[in-house]
Amino acid sequence: MPTPAPPSSLGSIFITADNQYTLYVDSSKIGSGTNWQKTQAYNFKSDCTAPTQFAVELKDQGGPAAFIAEWNHCGETLHTDQGNSGSDNTAVNTWKCTYTKPTADPANGPLAWTAANWDESTGGWISAASMGKNGVKPWGKRPEISDEAKYIRIPAVNS
Repeated sequence: MPTPAPPSSLGSIFITADNQYTLYVDSSKIGSGTNWQKTQAYNFKSDCTAPTQFAVELKDQGGPAAFIAEWNHCGETLHTDQGNSGSDNTAVNTWKCTYTKPTADPANGPLAWTAANWDESTGGWISAASMGKNGVKPWGKRPEISDEAKYIRIPAVNS
C-alpha cells in the first residue's frame, strides 16, 4: 500500500483588521493592510512538522478595533476563535495581546515576538477577547471567511 502524501507546507490566509495590520508567519512578514472593509488573501510556506506561529500587529485609529482571519495549512482550515475542540493553536485564549509594542530581544532581534519560541509570559501579554462572530457590527460579514470565525481584539482596559 502506498504511503499517503504528507500535508502541504503551503498555506493561505484571509484576514482583515480595523484599522491597520501587519501579518507574520514564523517571523516572516507576509503582508499588511489598511482597509478594514476589504479582506486580503496571502500565501505562505511553513513546515507541517513544527508549530506554526501566526502573529498580527494591529494599529487602531479610534472606535472599536479587532481582526478576523481564516487560514488553510497542513490539511486543516482554521480561523480566529476556533475554540479548544481541535489540535490547532487558534482559540481566543491562545491569541495573546499587549498594549505596548514588544521590545527587541537581544538574542533574536526586534521581531522575536513573532517567533514560535516567544515567551509571552513576559511583557504584559494577555488573552484576546472575542467581539462576536463574522458579521457582527460594525464590521459586517467577510464572505471569504467562515461564519464561525470571530473578530478578536485586546480586552478593554479596566479603569
